Amino acid sequence: MPTETGFNDDTAIGPRYERFKFKDDEQNKRKRIAFISKKVLKENVHYFDNWGYSICLQSVGHECPACNKGMRTTHRFATVVLEYYTDMDGAVSKPFGYTVKAFVFGNGKGNGTFSILHGVHKTLGDKMYSQDCVVSCMNPKYQALSFLPTGDCALLELAKVNKAAFDEIKADYTKKMEEMDLMRVLAPSVTAEVMQQVIDGKIVRRSAKNQATNETADSSAVTTTSVASPASAPPKASVPAATQPVVQTPAVSATEAGKVEEAKNMMKEISL
Repeated sequence: MPTETGFNDDTAIGPRYERFKFKDDEQNKRKRIAFISKKVLKENVHYFDNWGYSICLQSVGHECPACNKGMRTTHRFATVVLEYYTDMDGAVSKPFGYTVKAFVFGNGKGNGTFSILHGVHKTLGDKMYSQDCVVSCMNPKYQALSFLPTGDCALLELAKVNKAAFDEIKADYTKKMEEMDLMRVLAPSVTAEVMQQVIDGKIVRRSAKNQATNETADSSAVTTTSVASPASAPPKASVPAATQPVVQTPAVSATEAGKVEEAKNMMKEISL
């Protein structure tokens, strides 16, 4: 039986999340982010031409048509980042503003984004969560990213001068993180019947003939109110010559090594 509703019915609107990624017109643009979550989800997925990614049914305990056909699986990862509003030079904007985004990425043939971020964490340890990263993209089609740790954190700089504003922002992005269902943006899960039709080419998500019915938008901006904040511009990120993603990490001096404990305490302030 149908139920009566109206256009003001919020319960009929599912959660929608904006993804951190570079658009076609953002090649070589610099974005500044903070890793506000230490939780990273990993799932086995298949990739289908003209469809995209789908969770491997065998990995969730079901017969998988793609595996039966001998199609390989790959790992796909998801976490949450905070992207700062920045000016044309890449400096954090004033007044302070940000967006909370789902960051979904793969690892290619072992040399993709996950390997890069693994390298960042191996070099920085807990300091990865207490300093920002400037991210550049040489090839938006393949999301070929490079990460340049900045050595400072705009959030923590704000906390030093305006603790009340920082606490308000942290409460806001913590709430958004709790509400965000990363599995929803990591990769869709379909039935074996649907997957078989995708394999057979009977269902295509990216073709014009059924784009309207099969493609769904999974993003919308989630922003905060602005507050004044002192923030320094990030260092200029050098552009890698190769098309493979690269990581640029500063050398760790004896002085920097002595700040590890301080970094751990700072990390506790901003990350969950």
